[in-house]
Amino acid sequence: LDRFSDADAFFIERSVPVACDTLDRVLKNSHHNHVDFIKLDTQGSELAILKGAGGTLSAGGVFGIKIELEFSGMYQEQPLFGEVDGFLRDQGFTLFDIKEPLGRKVRKTLAGAHTRGQVLWAHALYLRDLPGEAGLSGEWDAARAAQVIALAEVYGFADFALELVELFRQQAVLDATSQERICACLTSVREPSPERLFMREVRSAAGRFLSQRSPGMRRWVAKMLSSDRT
Repeated sequence: LDRFSDADAFFIERSVPVACDTLDRVLKNSHHNHVDFIKLDTQGSELAILKGAGGTLSAGGVFGIKIELEFSGMYQEQPLFGEVDGFLRDQGFTLFDIKEPLGRKVRKTLAGAHTRGQVLWAHALYLRDLPGEAGLSGEWDAARAAQVIALAEVYGFADFALELVELFRQQAVLDATSQERICACLTSVREPSPERLFMREVRSAAGRFLSQRSPGMRRWVAKMLSSDRT
């Protein structure tokens, strides 16, 4: 980290001992017998926490995990992306998305300059690809099916959500009426929000400004304007 421009942000001021326990035991002692989703951002200790939740994960109830992953070493003895990804795949999870913006850092050689910087970390989304599995495991009802369909849609995967609807219909978890109503919601045309429309206008104005003053940036500006992201 000393090679990067903001290495002082990682200065250790003091160390505090903290008593820890596995996630499996914490959940058991708090009487939470079902978990739909796990979010982890613990600066390099995510894999240790996941291994301490082996019982929870193997039970098949967890549908999704959002987790911070590092691609290069930032913390002592930390596992990197490949190891965490392999563990999650062994547990039946599939990588669905790596969220932007990516965690980039610029080296001290050009501190403060506008340069790309190396990707050191990112937040990734893993989901259980239930339609791709041999069959549904565990107990399912309409309420639980609706939860995982909603999670898929919330994270922007309406296509996957429709696959889930079809799977639950085939397995008689959802009836025909529920399937029809959910599919109508997932496929309905949605008007852009005022915030998204505003960001489009800002992006277009910025693009025109940059194109006029820096012809070399026109390719990047065209790519930016063609994106629907805010």
